[in-house]
Amino acid sequence: MNSEQIIGWMIAGCILFIVFMIFSKPAKLLAKLCLNGILGVSALFIGNFILAPTGFAVGINLFTAVFTAVLGIPGVLCLYFFKFII
Repeated sequence: MNSEQIIGWMIAGCILFIVFMIFSKPAKLLAKLCLNGILGVSALFIGNFILAPTGFAVGINLFTAVFTAVLGIPGVLCLYFFKFII
């Protein structure tokens, strides 16, 4: 390997490191939203399964999925609280 190739690999490594640092925070945020969404919809499904015989079920749709993805389990509790008020 000559010095030009070594310098090229060093520059490529620095660029890759910079790109990783730029995109790591949005990737963590996206992973957190996905995890909250999965947990929230699962909690809604379980809550609806338990509370459906009483007529106290919250529909699972795009709005409730996004709401629970952003807020997580507290969002599920808010949805059931809103359902109780209405």
